[in-house]
Amino acid sequence: MSRKIIDLYLDLPTDNLYLNRMSMYCLGDGPHTRDGYRRFFCGSEAKTIGLTLEELDQIVAEKGEEEFKRVVSEHAAKYEMTMDQFMDKLDELGVEWGFTGVNDRNNLRTAELVKAYPTRLKGAAYIDPAKGMAGVRELEYCVKELGLSALYISPIRIGMPANDKRCYPLYAKAQELNIPVFIYANMNLITTLPMDLGHPRNVDEIAGFFPDLRIMMTIGGWPWIPDAVGSVIRHKNLFINMEIIDPAKLAIPGQGYEMLLYAIENNFPDKFCFASDWAMMGQPLEEIIRHVEELPLSDKIKDNILYYNAKRFFELE
Repeated sequence: MSRKIIDLYLDLPTDNLYLNRMSMYCLGDGPHTRDGYRRFFCGSEAKTIGLTLEELDQIVAEKGEEEFKRVVSEHAAKYEMTMDQFMDKLDELGVEWGFTGVNDRNNLRTAELVKAYPTRLKGAAYIDPAKGMAGVRELEYCVKELGLSALYISPIRIGMPANDKRCYPLYAKAQELNIPVFIYANMNLITTLPMDLGHPRNVDEIAGFFPDLRIMMTIGGWPWIPDAVGSVIRHKNLFINMEIIDPAKLAIPGQGYEMLLYAIENNFPDKFCFASDWAMMGQPLEEIIRHVEELPLSDKIKDNILYYNAKRFFELE
């Protein structure tokens, strides 16, 4: 069955997509802080371009970072596509538009791409709450001047929980601008940060303080699924997605998403949205869509997940 699709975290084939991902695992701030990501994703992105993380580690150890970058770039070139080619692929898959922050979370770069493809992309604004009122002004500029469509708050990037009161002026401005807010809510795998920095209870608090603010709880809330489900049931303005997490896990016993699958079918079939983050997962977008199609849910609920819930969330109908 061919369905219309809105992807609420659409990775784009921008420059150095795979190099940026592989660098996170093999370079960056040290393997000890990223080891959990390696175990969780199992090098799927490297396998996509015909490499393994072990091979890349050996290259770094024996030949250095420049050779690592050369090898990754050479392999990635076989799999990369232009933006126009990617848009053609979206047409083939039935993807009407996607919400994106680009892979380097650069607001100006995101705005450039949104301007180039205004009917196909909506952009996320990443703002550091520690900037205070300067951050509030930056958010207004991103929306009114750059044309970005939502605020994205990621506790693991800003180094504070989403309910830190430094974030509240941004939520108030987002509500004033009538834009939604996406908030990371899941266990993080960076060992230098608290495990529960993104606990769903923080999003629950925000949804209660800002009842007119449309909020997307991203990443699915694992391992605190009961808290995530309870929060979405409690608040009319709170939606949820599984960005980065394979939707197939909803139906796999032991993965911990059983309560969420039940709630999607019985409690909030109108509040769970598709969000692929396909590059981070190291899976083709079409495969992730297929995993939604294979869930033990009705066609109506699948239509909601893939399209209508996102449309409602952005108030486009």
